[in-house]
Amino acid sequence: MWCFKPGQTRGGETNQAHTEDTDGGGDDWLACSRCEYRLTSDQDRTTVNERHEHTFMNPHAFAYHIGCFGNAPGAAGYGAATTEFTWFPGYAWQLAHCRGCGVHLGWKFQADSHSFFGLVLDRLVRRSE
Repeated sequence: MWCFKPGQTRGGETNQAHTEDTDGGGDDWLACSRCEYRLTSDQDRTTVNERHEHTFMNPHAFAYHIGCFGNAPGAAGYGAATTEFTWFPGYAWQLAHCRGCGVHLGWKFQADSHSFFGLVLDRLVRRSE
C-alpha cells in the first residue's frame, strides 16, 4: 500500500527523481520513496524506443510515468512474465517491487537478449553520495 502522496518522500519534501532535468551527475542514485532503499543510479539509465521517460496507461485507465533503467539491483521482478498488454512490443513484463519494503515500483521487461526496468518515477527519490 502506498502510504504517502506520489511525488513526496517520507519527510514530505518534493520528489526529485525525474531525471530529464538533471545533468546526470555521477554521484546521484535513486531510492524507493517509501523506505529509501537504494534502487538504481543515473549510470543505469537507458533509452527504449529512443526515450528514457515514457507515459503509458494500463487497461484499467491508470496512467504511469516511467523511466527506463538497464539495471536496478534494488528492484526485483516477480510473478510470471507475460506479453499481454505490453507497452513495449517484443517484451514480456512482470511486476517489479522494492527489495527493501516490497512496494510496487514498476515492471521488469524482458526480450530474448535484453531486459530493463520501467520504474514509476514518482515512486523514486534522488539521493547523492
